Formats: sequence, structure tokens, C-alpha cells
Amino acid sequence: WGSKEGLDASAFLTNDLHVIPDFHGNRSPLANPKTKGMIYGLTLSSDADDLARIYLATLQGIAHGTRHILDSLTASGHSVNTIFACGGDARNSLFLQVHADVTGALLKKTE
Repeated sequence: WGSKEGLDASAFLTNDLHVIPDFHGNRSPLANPKTKGMIYGLTLSSDADDLARIYLATLQGIAHGTRHILDSLTASGHSVNTIFACGGDARNSLFLQVHADVTGALLKKTE
């Protein structure tokens, strides 16, 4: 993963729907357990297309959280250009692609 081919299309699908996934606080890089999550742009519609958009926006929110961590590491003098993915999310190709698109990092799955 690392191609940016799908970035414009997926960003367009969620241009009016945003998820900040800090529903249980933020552990990194803010370390604030009182941080609140939110979903902006939610409607009453619940058809399959809308649920898929919410799922995509959630993945994008998680990926932007990862980018926030990487940006904090960079500001502290560290350089991260590869992310190793393991566990259940490593089997989710959309999760990996969104992370690659948002962070600009190369993602590698562990074996």
C-alpha cells in the first residue's frame, strides 16, 4: 500500500461527513482522557450507501489520528516513513489504503 490513486474519490465521498474518533478520549499524542469524539454531517438516512460512507469517514478519522501522531513525532525530530500493520486491521485493505493515503507513509503487513 502506498499509492494515492484512490485519494480524491474517497475524499469526495466524505466531503460533508467527518468523524473524530476520540469517543474514549485521546491517548496519543494529546494524552487527554476527556477528549470527545464526534460525527459531523450525520443525517437520519441509514441505507447501505450512507452506512458505507460513515464507515469510510471513520477509517479516515482514525487515519488522520495516526497522521497527528506522526506529525508530533516529526516535530520532535523523529522520521517515520514506514508503518508496520499487524492484527485484525492488517487484513482490511481499505483500512491500509486510507492510512497510506492520509499519512503518505508506506504500509507493510507483518507476517
